[in-house]
Amino acid sequence: SHLENLPNEILLKIFHYMNPKIKELLSFGQVSRRIRSVANDHSFWENVNLFPKNNVPTGLLRLILENGCKRLSTCSQILGTLTLNQESQLKFLNTAWNTDSRVLTVLLRSCNSLEQLRLSNVVLNPDMISSICRNGQTLKVLKINHCQRFSDDTMQGLLDLDGRNSQKY
Repeated sequence: SHLENLPNEILLKIFHYMNPKIKELLSFGQVSRRIRSVANDHSFWENVNLFPKNNVPTGLLRLILENGCKRLSTCSQILGTLTLNQESQLKFLNTAWNTDSRVLTVLLRSCNSLEQLRLSNVVLNPDMISSICRNGQTLKVLKINHCQRFSDDTMQGLLDLDGRNSQKY
């Protein structure tokens, strides 16, 4: 109850000092509506790393994106079907081998102002390539490593992007 008497600004400083992980932020949200409101401050959700030891439900990924995540790194297995009702604010996306191609397709489709994209060991499909190309005006770094071989037609979109912005890569 003493915690509830502190101003939000002080609670934010306390929470930042604690440097909470996602799991802890979700636990904070169980205390009260006010504490949940403070725990959902965009400053906690801007940079998120999802490590490979944990399976991540798509509901958590949706919550992370809805809370204004700008930098997302994941090599966790993402479980479920991802549906997003809004454009993501992602500027940086780094994802690797465990990301389901259906989830990655939806995630990339939600991105319209990516500056850095790093994909490793994923299977690229034409929808993903189209989404990557849609970010061509803002994309400064594009790294695609060890992705499953895709068709020449699919590859052409990235080659066209590279030709327009060759100084960026």
